[in-house]
Amino acid sequence: MATDEPSLEGIWLSRYRHRSSSRSEEQDYEHYLVIRQEGDRLIGTSLPHSSGSRVSLELTLEAPVATGTWRETTAPNGEYQGATFHGALQLVIDPSGHSMDGMWLGFGRQLNMNTGEWTLTWQEGSTSDDTQQAYTGRG
Repeated sequence: MATDEPSLEGIWLSRYRHRSSSRSEEQDYEHYLVIRQEGDRLIGTSLPHSSGSRVSLELTLEAPVATGTWRETTAPNGEYQGATFHGALQLVIDPSGHSMDGMWLGFGRQLNMNTGEWTLTWQEGSTSDDTQQAYTGRG
């Protein structure tokens, strides 16, 4: 990323949409992520979630696009009982650096291909322990 572009490091609200294999409706899932930027790479790790699910992202930047992979370990007591899913993700970065919108792709439990919308919304630039604590347990 060029030096005149905003840093993407900080706390982000991650929302993705998924159609459950056992239900016919789409659901939105939210996690707060700590995103760290290392040159043209973004590494995102979810803060502890109220359900116990965890999400991580590894993205490479080629402005205005971020491309990479995602991984989720679902809630231990939820519908998927702690299963881990993973796949690909591509997001378009808003010029302000405060939002990213795109699509995810991944395999479901029966190895069927799933896709959906994924949005990241910047919350704040601090990644301090106190800031992380303020977002812990949300979602």
